[in-house]
Amino acid sequence: MENTFRTAFGRPKSATQVSCEGPDKWALLDRLTTAADYFELSHRTLTVLKALLSFLPSRHIPDGAAGIVFASNARLSERLHGMPESTLRRHLAQLVRAGLIARHDSPNRKRFARNRGGAIALAFGFDLSPLVVQSDLIETAAEAAEVLRERLQALRDRVLVLRHALIRQGGAEGVADEAGRVLRRKPDEAALTLLENALREALERTGSIVDEAEAEPVSPAPSTDQMSASDGENERHIQDSIKPYFDSEQQSGPKDALPHSADNIDSEDNEPKKGVTLAEVFAACKEVQSFFPEAMR
Repeated sequence: MENTFRTAFGRPKSATQVSCEGPDKWALLDRLTTAADYFELSHRTLTVLKALLSFLPSRHIPDGAAGIVFASNARLSERLHGMPESTLRRHLAQLVRAGLIARHDSPNRKRFARNRGGAIALAFGFDLSPLVVQSDLIETAAEAAEVLRERLQALRDRVLVLRHALIRQGGAEGVADEAGRVLRRKPDEAALTLLENALREALERTGSIVDEAEAEPVSPAPSTDQMSASDGENERHIQDSIKPYFDSEQQSGPKDALPHSADNIDSEDNEPKKGVTLAEVFAACKEVQSFFPEAMR
């Protein structure tokens, strides 16, 4: 008995042996990614299209029923790493509006296929053959997008050069700051052209001001004697302005020295008073003896 092997999404092995002519589906997807702005496609929509193409067993998109992907939304969501079905339906509708895929709905709007003689005779789902029909338009749009990107890059480089020249000459800080803010975004060709013209005008005005300042006579600087010295005598000066203080450090100087304050300086002879004795402390603080039963010394 002959075994007919089927792929994971229910397509028989004989369906992979369909002879077709056309561009490679992955190469076509790469060119469509380049021309995504022309078809108003986001990267999420392109990811959904990539998942649809992955259900086709061959590298080319066959004609007829073999080029229809009849995977369910649950299977598509699994292949898209858990994309919500509401988001999936929105991106599929965007692909249909762009004319890149077509819907072939069954009467009950289910997606399935009927086999006959080991081949797919009837299928309901998403037809990917419009990609082959639109291949020439996709290639033209991709080439135009590449030309536009190169032109924008060249224009952006000119704006950067003018901005740096304006900063070196000084002046017109507002124009330079505005150019920096614009370049942080993704400006279009019109915005870059206006910015280039504004930078050129500001650079010309700044250059004329610099020329006038250089034309004014400058008084010569006073002459100074040239002092000779050896570079080897120059040492780096290291200064630590943060001085560490520790709680254990009470005061600098001898331990028995007392600070000169108004309490310990005699107003008559301006000599420091003697220290307080232990007996005077006991006489002034009588309650302290109750905390120490033994004699303190």
